[in-house]
Amino acid sequence: MPRSPLRRKPALLVVEEDHLLRWSLGEKFRGAGWEVIEAESGTAGFSAAAGRPVDLALLAGSLPDVETAPLAARISVAHPECRVVLMGSAGREEAVAPRSGVWPTLEKPFDLDDLVRWAAGAALPTG
Repeated sequence: MPRSPLRRKPALLVVEEDHLLRWSLGEKFRGAGWEVIEAESGTAGFSAAAGRPVDLALLAGSLPDVETAPLAARISVAHPECRVVLMGSAGREEAVAPRSGVWPTLEKPFDLDDLVRWAAGAALPTG
């Protein structure tokens, strides 16, 4: 089905220090028709997403400059429609989820194709 010219692509924010993983996620999602915002730090990611729609945010469980849980909460407040997923930090989601809308942790390694299929149903743009 052709995409309406007025309908935007779904948008993904990837905040991951590991260049290869960040690049791989970006390439896979771009290939599936997503707009991708990439950042290697929490501060850069939050700044890059400011004023832009974000449907799904994938955040590394550990970042070089900020704690992941407060960053997830800030993204959830700034982008209430956004689903936030932590990557590779088991146990962290219990402390964050009830207050900020963060979804469960995605344990590494994960299948990129499965993630893209899941994301297609989890983060649909509204307009």
